[in-house]
Amino acid sequence: VQSAECVVLRQQDFKERDLLVTFLSRERGRMKGIAKGVKKFTGRGVGRYEPLTHGVIFYVEKTGSDLVSIRKCDTLPPYLALQEHYEKYLYAAYFAELLDRCPIAPPEAAAYFDLLIQGLTAIYNESSLPELLALRLRFEWGLLALLGLQPAITVCLHCGKQLFTRLAPAPHTVSPEPHTFDPESGGVRCPDCRVSGRHIAELSAGTLAYLATLGVLGAEPQGTPVRPTRRNLQELVDAITPSLVRQFSRPPKSLSLLPPA
Repeated sequence: VQSAECVVLRQQDFKERDLLVTFLSRERGRMKGIAKGVKKFTGRGVGRYEPLTHGVIFYVEKTGSDLVSIRKCDTLPPYLALQEHYEKYLYAAYFAELLDRCPIAPPEAAAYFDLLIQGLTAIYNESSLPELLALRLRFEWGLLALLGLQPAITVCLHCGKQLFTRLAPAPHTVSPEPHTFDPESGGVRCPDCRVSGRHIAELSAGTLAYLATLGVLGAEPQGTPVRPTRRNLQELVDAITPSLVRQFSRPPKSLSLLPPA
């Protein structure tokens, strides 16, 4: 019997009394296993395999199968309490679905696992919708970094011009004019090289400066902390989310349920 700290990403009915559980482990990445008998009347622990459960799963590997046989799950901090707050649960479900879609190799599993744990912990502690939206952006930005797809924001995608006169202690853009963000090309264009199109997002100078301080979950914000405006958040949702979603064959189902910016 082996064990792994994990977060449950998804569960599905399997036969009459069993569950097919998808979970993210720190050591092995995304795994799937069968929890036998937990749905029968006298079954124990069915609630321990709800999505977003954080715990230690004990399992046995089966020769010639990608599925493990799950023996039990000992829960850790109560992320299931997020179900009591509808908006928080929507954000948490979105984070879990993103990780369920990502290709995660075992050597990189710990980084993805830590990102998810930090995201769930932050959701649990936040209170207002603007703070949750900023948290969502930090999670998406950090996930793009782990995937090796984080867009370049310090130089113009087209002409290579520097976009900032300084990045610390507070970012300051060269031009106060609006910039544009191209999700398909993965970068920012300066005001002189800006283009228009259905997939192009406009970033004000203030939004670009805020993006430079965004950082990733689990790390201190870069430079002087900046409180974003609603416009900043909306512009970044229009820029960052499409950059991430386009990496998948279809948009996450939970994305359409998130509260608007």
